[in-house]
Amino acid sequence: MIRRIPFGAMIILVPVALAVIAFELLAPFNIASQSDLALAGGAIPSNPFPKNMLLFMGLQIVHVFVCTASVTLSVRAVYEQNRVGFVPFLAFSVIMAFGILSLFILLRPYDLVAYFFTHDFFVCFYSQTPIGEYWVHTKLFGLTILDLLVLTPTWLGVVAVIFAATASRTMLAYEPIYEPDEFEDADDAARLALLKLITYGLAAVLCSSALTATMYFHLPSIFLNQGIDSQMVQGAETTSAILTDLLERIRQFGADLSFYWSLIFSLTLITAVGLPMLSVYVRQGSATLREDNDFGSLMQIGGSALGKATMYLSPVIAGVLTRSLSIPGLSS
Repeated sequence: MIRRIPFGAMIILVPVALAVIAFELLAPFNIASQSDLALAGGAIPSNPFPKNMLLFMGLQIVHVFVCTASVTLSVRAVYEQNRVGFVPFLAFSVIMAFGILSLFILLRPYDLVAYFFTHDFFVCFYSQTPIGEYWVHTKLFGLTILDLLVLTPTWLGVVAVIFAATASRTMLAYEPIYEPDEFEDADDAARLALLKLITYGLAAVLCSSALTATMYFHLPSIFLNQGIDSQMVQGAETTSAILTDLLERIRQFGADLSFYWSLIFSLTLITAVGLPMLSVYVRQGSATLREDNDFGSLMQIGGSALGKATMYLSPVIAGVLTRSLSIPGLSS
């Protein structure tokens, strides 16, 4: 029973651990003073529905559906192709998901720089704005609206990554599927096709994660840009000059955060499904070379593997493309 548990999936913890450690190595610095945030909050109009919120909420909804589809695909793939390992796969995935959630909760009391950069700063910013009355001070189930907006997509993304990582390793755990005399076997062909679908599904999850995170990290600069436009209309040039400098700092902060986490998402994609797929290509290449001594086929296999490199960088590409949108406050 122990041999059927996909412990190798725990390697997905490495990118996140490295991300948190890298944050802790950074010296604490002041992004904006309390007086700056108060000035920014006073400049933001008290519209009941700020600009671009529909875009942000739409990305959230898309992310929820993509994560759900990815988890469903992973579960269905393992059930169809490796029913012997289905129960260990499902149990390990669920335990690991709740274990990571528990770890997040246990580490929350500690003043980790990662929490400050990705959440606490935004709480400080929104608490000074008209929208803070709803996002920061209104609570549901003991959590603020801002907590729910952050935790829901994050948690679903984590679950999707865990299920994809455990599914890919469970499907490759038993009989070898790349011996030359097995290429014509329909079951093996279906298994390979499902492995590719799991990879594409997780790539879609992490791309939507990059899109949603980029919008979230840039919402303060989008709101502040709206406030600066209002100040310009009112003719408050001195105040607008101070706010413009603050806008540039907050915009750059959001850009750095979005690019940083997009890189982490790409590393997560590689460790979750890229490494199992790499082992597939290595086995296939070794079998082809050993049995047929066909270097042409070997080069074709290598080219196919390299062709997937762009897909593993897709979260970074998605984050960069989001920043190129013509949204005031999102791009320079």
